[in-house]
Amino acid sequence: MTDDIKIEEYKNLVLRREAINKEALAIQVKYIKAFGELIVKEYNLEIKCIKLKKTIAYCQSRKNRGQSVVRAQLDEYLESVLSEYYAELDDIVAVKNSKSEKLSEIERYKIKKLYRKLATMIHPDLHPRLFEKEDIAKYWNRICNAYNRNDYKDLQALEVLVVEAMKNYGEKEVKIDVENVEEKIAQIKREIAGIENNDPYRLKEFLRNKEAVEEKKEEFRKSIEE
Repeated sequence: MTDDIKIEEYKNLVLRREAINKEALAIQVKYIKAFGELIVKEYNLEIKCIKLKKTIAYCQSRKNRGQSVVRAQLDEYLESVLSEYYAELDDIVAVKNSKSEKLSEIERYKIKKLYRKLATMIHPDLHPRLFEKEDIAKYWNRICNAYNRNDYKDLQALEVLVVEAMKNYGEKEVKIDVENVEEKIAQIKREIAGIENNDPYRLKEFLRNKEAVEEKKEEFRKSIEE
């Protein structure tokens, strides 16, 4: 009976961690939307500075080796070293321009309830052996994406696919079997604390403070002007 209680605690902690991760993602999106234009401007300036420094370093390196600077090679080098920065900038712009839908409490409840049901069935932390199956792993990734997008329709479609896959594998009811459950409970508690005590989750209260938000915007503006 004690083992069953521990496994139930472990399951609930796993689901809570996923919910907090989702909330942290939503907070990050809200932060980017609040400061989007300013973040993009500041980041563009930062990229320009990095580009200039990389260009100077590249040209100096070629000069020290007695080699001439070929524009095409310089452009190729800069594209390779700055590709991650531009990709991150694209992500910021995409989030800034995305439309966020307001959900009712009923819609949130339905999404959370269906996600918990699917997570209980195939979450990799709860069913590592089942997760070794390629289609189950793919379904889980799609479930996480749909959950983070609040896409109830997609979650419903995935429920059908998961149930069908479980039937094909002869799984009627998948029992949760967790090794070293107490150690894993402690680990997940640490992970949850880590999420709650760090950004973007810590920005939750800050974003509710309109005065603090305006002060932060002013900081961004001054940084850009400098």
